[in-house]
Amino acid sequence: MRQLLGWYATSFAAEPFLVSAVATYIPLFLEQLARNNAVWAIDHRTPCLSVPADDPGLGPVPMPPPACVVRVLYWYIDTSSLPLYTFSMSVLVQTVLVISITGIADRGAHRKRLLVMFAVIGACSVILMGFISTRHYYIAALLAIVGNAAFGAVSVCANAYLPSLVDEFVYEESRRRQAAFDRYYGACAELEQPSKTQISARISGRGVAIGYFAALFMQMFTMFLVFKFRGPEESTRILQLVIAIIGVWWLVFQIPVMRYLKSNHSTSDNPNSLSFLQNLGYGWKSLALTIAKAQELQDVCIFLVGWFVTSDAITTINSTAVLFARGNLQMNTPALAAIGLCTIISGIFGSLVIGRMKFKNPANSIIFITLIAAVIPLYGVLGFFTPWFGLRRPFEMYIMAAWYGLALGGLNTVCRSVFSLMIPRGHETMFFALFSVTDKGSSIMGPAITGLITDKTHNIRYTFYFLLFMMLLAAIIFSKLNVERGIRESRHLEEQPDSI
Repeated sequence: MRQLLGWYATSFAAEPFLVSAVATYIPLFLEQLARNNAVWAIDHRTPCLSVPADDPGLGPVPMPPPACVVRVLYWYIDTSSLPLYTFSMSVLVQTVLVISITGIADRGAHRKRLLVMFAVIGACSVILMGFISTRHYYIAALLAIVGNAAFGAVSVCANAYLPSLVDEFVYEESRRRQAAFDRYYGACAELEQPSKTQISARISGRGVAIGYFAALFMQMFTMFLVFKFRGPEESTRILQLVIAIIGVWWLVFQIPVMRYLKSNHSTSDNPNSLSFLQNLGYGWKSLALTIAKAQELQDVCIFLVGWFVTSDAITTINSTAVLFARGNLQMNTPALAAIGLCTIISGIFGSLVIGRMKFKNPANSIIFITLIAAVIPLYGVLGFFTPWFGLRRPFEMYIMAAWYGLALGGLNTVCRSVFSLMIPRGHETMFFALFSVTDKGSSIMGPAITGLITDKTHNIRYTFYFLLFMMLLAAIIFSKLNVERGIRESRHLEEQPDSI
């Protein structure tokens, strides 16, 4: 199906931005720009020297250099805080944008235009990061905010295609099977239609796999570039180059999206039915109604609170670890690119192995994976008490990256599966929209708090205390979750059609 190829192309085009650019290169680029324009915190006048060292080494790392701060508006912030604040702000903008365009994206005639428009905006903002002057760190932060917000809008528009893709696939598959049956046995009976649930899982799974394949290829290619041109003097330029290449990838692969993906038309596509402002308000009204209805489902509420805390912590661990490796362990860009590759590979393995582990109580699987992730900040905290281990040496980061990938891959797989069991049938889209907003919106808090901690202490290691607390808090919240009770509550709500 050409339509399906176009939909797969959206993931193939955009996923490298999230997995490679946002997870590795953009935080490093923003921190490097901030440091290039920074002054010593002790006097706010003396320019900082260029760091980090080119060779990460394998022995103990010396004490980090004196704190550097950069001016943002009327305040001075730690150079490691700039990427954290930028990411926090980008998630805020992304959340507002995603909710606002829901009403317009639900109109199938506008969905493709929005998807391509935001993809082009996001890709161009990423490409422009490769050409800005190193003095304009605030413009780089603004472009990062635009790119991440646009990616969120693209994801919403792409996900909205899934139900219609499933319907078309089921229809075509049914026709093919029926024709084959009639050819051999005659038109004497009708075959049962394929399961929509299984078809949806198959299409969605292939989309995820295609996106990760593209991200893995891009991470390997960009890692080759940073190894080839490594050196302290090329650090900023090579980061700009690889970020721009990722933007070009995103832009170029809009061609198959525009060629194969069609605009879906529904009965609600009457252009006079809702005004532009009414369409914007529709998303917020729908979110409010879903939240009100979710309050009637006790275990759905428990899950969403736990997911809010877990998603915030697990996302913040990634950006914090990258900045910690750059600043405290003085690891160079090639080494950090290799760490990103380890995370991607172990994440795929985690989704296939850790995510399929069976527990008698499904909630225990979430608690188990949450505690696995909690080992990372716990190990970072140990570095305060011993000079021999606890993220004291660069090689430890590779181990923690693989550990993080296992936890991340398993957590995403298990949480979506458990949540899907507890939501009323026929209202999956509405409740998964709330799931997505909880996921995206939570990432506003974690980076902002870690940024504040770094500003006050000028030592990003202290943020591991906060992240450890968040992971343990999430495990406690999930211990209150009763999945069987949640299933019964949702089925009871399904029997009251006027209540949803």
